[in-house]
Amino acid sequence: MKLTRVRIENFGPFNGSHELDLTVTANAPVILVHGENERGKTSLANAIRWCLYKQAVGRNSIHIPTVRLLNTDARLGGQYNLSVTLEFEHAGARFILERHAQADRAPSDDRDFQFRCSMRKNGSFEPEAGIDRSINEILHPQISRFFLFDGEMLNDYEDLLRNPHQRTLIVKQSIEQILGLPSIQRSITGLAELKRNAERSQLSEARARRDNERLIVSAQQKEELVSALEKDIQRQQEIKADLENERNQFRQKMETFGEIKADLREMDRCEREVKQADEDAATLMGEIQAIVKESWWLPLEKAIAAKADEAQTLAQRAAEASALRERLTREIAEVDRTVLEQMCGLCGHHVSAEEIDALSAKRAVAQSQLDKLGPEIQAAKHFETMSLLRPFAGKAVHQFLREKEGALRRAGIKKRQLKTEIEQIKERVRTDNRAEIGQVERDLEKCLGQLRDSERILSETQDRLNEADAALQRLQAQIRRLPSANKALATQAALYDALREIFDSAVEEFRQRLRVDVEREASEIHKALSAEPGYGGLKINEQFGLSLVNDRGRIITDRSAGSEQIVALSLIGALNRCATREGPIIMDTPFGRLDRRHRHNILKFAPHFGAQVVLLVQSGELERDRDLADLAPHVAREYRVERDGASDRSRITEITS
Repeated sequence: MKLTRVRIENFGPFNGSHELDLTVTANAPVILVHGENERGKTSLANAIRWCLYKQAVGRNSIHIPTVRLLNTDARLGGQYNLSVTLEFEHAGARFILERHAQADRAPSDDRDFQFRCSMRKNGSFEPEAGIDRSINEILHPQISRFFLFDGEMLNDYEDLLRNPHQRTLIVKQSIEQILGLPSIQRSITGLAELKRNAERSQLSEARARRDNERLIVSAQQKEELVSALEKDIQRQQEIKADLENERNQFRQKMETFGEIKADLREMDRCEREVKQADEDAATLMGEIQAIVKESWWLPLEKAIAAKADEAQTLAQRAAEASALRERLTREIAEVDRTVLEQMCGLCGHHVSAEEIDALSAKRAVAQSQLDKLGPEIQAAKHFETMSLLRPFAGKAVHQFLREKEGALRRAGIKKRQLKTEIEQIKERVRTDNRAEIGQVERDLEKCLGQLRDSERILSETQDRLNEADAALQRLQAQIRRLPSANKALATQAALYDALREIFDSAVEEFRQRLRVDVEREASEIHKALSAEPGYGGLKINEQFGLSLVNDRGRIITDRSAGSEQIVALSLIGALNRCATREGPIIMDTPFGRLDRRHRHNILKFAPHFGAQVVLLVQSGELERDRDLADLAPHVAREYRVERDGASDRSRITEITS
């Protein structure tokens, strides 16, 4: 299948009619559609999906009803119709598929629409009753997810691949999906039912003949048990599907609360900090009161400081005078001794008359200085006064008090700023948002618990069914061996069972072949996409366990988020290549958290993903002037989805240069 043209009318943000030529060539198989978030790229992918399968999906794989796909401007203008037309080629034939939805009045749900679908093959209309079957044969919905996928699907695969159990399950289920054998699978189910009918007929005849009543009663009880368990499983599967849909709706609602939750978290932070500011202010006020209470002398602080400074000056002067008095007294005594003994006290030589005269003159000068000092002053008294007054005259208490008062003012300013922030947030957030978010979170948690219970009950019921069915098969075998058993019915049951086993074996053999093919293709794609050397590729064992191995064949257990995404993209690409149907690959926002090197590798490899590759990208993923060097020769067409006047209205323009 290869798309050649798509026309949309009043679909999503696209008011009126819009058209894209999707024709590609073998050398240029890529279509690029640029557009910022919320412009309508995903609506283009959904338009193709809706036209093919009458389905559109939103985040978390939630089904989007058609009434929500109708363009807002069209609705306001009284136009209650939307349509999508796909032109495509498949197996050498040209097809035109049209799907319309029309309402006579403003629709409130899908029941208000009249749906119409038509398909032409090489110009001839196909019977409407057979259109869905024809589409399924071209590209079955079961495998379309590997052709129409987005960044969310990549994230889902990435998350699943982190869990070893889920990793095995998702690989096995995905390979089963791309088998593309719904007819064979329906045949297996039909053969099992035919066998069951033959065995029931055998049981009815044996009961009518009253053969071995004990055996018949046991078989009948087991059959009733099997039937009841099958109904229980069907009911539990419906419950599980409803819970999964409910879970997805809760998750989607939680996503809409994203900004509100961020605001509420910020308001909680502000309120905590206001409370802390109040506590800090109370502490500071207590400390200030204690300082003031203990520092009763603060009004006299300047007078006390002056007295303390005076005592310090007098103490210093007394100490200096005392030292000078001691030195002069010692010099006079030394001169008196030398003159008396007429001999030098240091070297012992005789002192002459001239030297005695000089010493006498020196003594007179020292005595004069000593006389001028006056009476001796006690320095200790002044030092004691200074020591008593200094604790009351220092700047430490005043400085400490000023610091505490400054901290108190800052706490008050911060509190006012926080209260302003809280008021601004309250203007953005309704007062009941917090309660509503809390209720949704509790509802989601409750739903997840119910879903876990449902999965457990389903697993336990399946085990009971397997056990009861095995017991029933043993009883049915005994009934077939009864002498009066209907040989024709026994042969029919055995034939249907043998055919079912043949079909099962064929599917299992095909599954294992595909496992090897998927491993080979995934490894090839991974080597092309990975920006890091040393990877040997992906390994899928016979139990469908998936591993990333290095170039020496050793399993790599520690993988980065970017590496996980490359593994997921490699697996999806391999499943696409190995699918039993061929179709266009439409990737919506495929680059996610990948760095520039990995994006470069993906763009370089894009032409090799398939015969037709449509990339829906936004500027955060791909900058046209910077990133298209390698891809440009393989791009058949480029389009841009851009705002058309209003935030909820878009248009599509082709980029020609």
